[in-house]
Amino acid sequence: MLLLLHGCARARQPVSIGAISATVPADFVPMAPERIARLREAALSTDPSVDVAMVGRKPPGEPLPWMYLQRAELSPSVSAPITVGALLERTVTELRATLREGGLEVQRATTTTVGDTLELCSVTRPSPTSAKGAPVSSFSCARLWVSAASRKVHTASVVCLSLEAEPDECERIVGSRALTPGDAANLDATY
Repeated sequence: MLLLLHGCARARQPVSIGAISATVPADFVPMAPERIARLREAALSTDPSVDVAMVGRKPPGEPLPWMYLQRAELSPSVSAPITVGALLERTVTELRATLREGGLEVQRATTTTVGDTLELCSVTRPSPTSAKGAPVSSFSCARLWVSAASRKVHTASVVCLSLEAEPDECERIVGSRALTPGDAANLDATY
């Protein structure tokens, strides 16, 4: 019982980028710049025009769990007037398709309306045919909104990877997320 209480009371530090923050254990260290660069390149591979920034943390000397926060802005392509809500729903549908097409098995996914934003949270793992090594789970929550000023779609995400059998820290990290979307356009507004 004392060990369990000690684990829950572990000191934590905030990590933030732009509008999103989360907390990680105080001993987590910044991820190597090369790994952040690879993650950023992967995010840009789907659309090089996206403005992406990332920051990540990991435990010292351990490969897992590791996490990163990502902030992105993109100019959506629309051919006819659409509501902001419909545009965000379309973007969430595209994100869900990207997960499936990326060789990931979606264990659970939810989409929630939070004020004038949409939030997509998911837990995925590599599909059994593509998995190599110990089974790893990815926990993520992404908030999406349209900026009333720039008219760009903004996303702010927290992502955490852990061994499938050891999800507790990633659940704490994703659960600690906080977002301040700023000038989010009303979901009923026309884009």
